[in-house]
Amino acid sequence: MKGRFLRRWVLAVTVGETLGFAVPAVVGIALAQAGAPGPVLYAAAIAAGVGEGLLFGLGQWIGFGSDRPVPGGPWIAATAAGAGLAWSVGGLLLVLDVDWRSGPVLAVAGLGAVVLLASIPTLQWFVLRRTVSRCAWWIPANMGAWMAALLWTFAPSPLVDERTPVAVLVGSYTVAGLLMALTVALLSGLAARRLVRRDGHGP
Repeated sequence: MKGRFLRRWVLAVTVGETLGFAVPAVVGIALAQAGAPGPVLYAAAIAAGVGEGLLFGLGQWIGFGSDRPVPGGPWIAATAAGAGLAWSVGGLLLVLDVDWRSGPVLAVAGLGAVVLLASIPTLQWFVLRRTVSRCAWWIPANMGAWMAALLWTFAPSPLVDERTPVAVLVGSYTVAGLLMALTVALLSGLAARRLVRRDGHGP
C-alpha cells in the first residue's frame, strides 16, 4: 500500500540521514575546536561526507523495501560518492577567503550550489537508468527536496559562535540534522514511490 511504503521510506531515510549527518557535524566541530587549519577541515569534511552518504544511501535502500528498483551496492556507493562531491563543493566555504558580495564570486557560488544539489541524485540516476526507464526526473525531484532540507543546516548559525559550549553546538546541529533528514525524507518519498511503480513493482 502507498501509505505503508511512505511510512517505511520516511522512517528509514530519516534515521539514515540523521546518523549520516552526525558524522561530518561531529568531525567538523571536533576539528574546529582543536584549531585545525582550513585544508585539514576541508579534507575531513569530504571524508566525513562520504560516510554520511553511505548511511543515507543505506537508509534509502532499506526504505525501498522488498520492491527495491536498484541493487544495494551500486546505489549506496553512488550515494556516498555524490555526498563526497557535495561536501567537496560545500566545504570550500571552510577554506576560501573571498568577498561573497562580489558578482563573479556569487555567480560561481550559484553554479557550485547547483552542483551540490545535483551531485547525489545525478550519480544515483546512473544506477537507476540501468533498471528503470525514463527516470531522469529523479534528479530535479531530489534537488528540490535537498534545497528545502539544507535550509535547516543554517538554522543554528545565528545562535552559536566560537564561545558556545561543545555540548550546545552538538545538540544544535543534531536537531538541525534531524529536521533536515525528515524534510528530505518527506519530500523525496513520493518520487521514490514513483520509482517503484515505474519499475513494475508495488500496487
